Amino acid sequence: DNDWIPAASMSFLFGSILSAACGYMGMHVATEGNCRTAAACYSSREEGLSRGLQVAFRSGACMGLGVVSFAILGLTMCYAIFGNTNALGGFGFGSSAVALFARVGGGIYTKAA
Repeated sequence: DNDWIPAASMSFLFGSILSAACGYMGMHVATEGNCRTAAACYSSREEGLSRGLQVAFRSGACMGLGVVSFAILGLTMCYAIFGNTNALGGFGFGSSAVALFARVGGGIYTKAA
């Protein structure tokens, strides 16, 4: 029986949307974190790189926790809505597909620049 196909396809779309949102949020956090890291390194010359490394580590931890939180939230919502483990597979494929294409696209962009 093919009753799992609509659940898997909707989960695929949901995973794609969450993955794109994570990518956008990651670029925003990375840009802000880089600016703050440079400012911290410049303003605390007597401390060396200690303050800049603290800021950089915290901004990276913020993004890492954000990605994991989105993944757990998405998996929980898919299972709560559909109650089907095939939906979880669709979610994983959707998020992985967007991440793969974003990585390939970014690599092509940097080579062209």
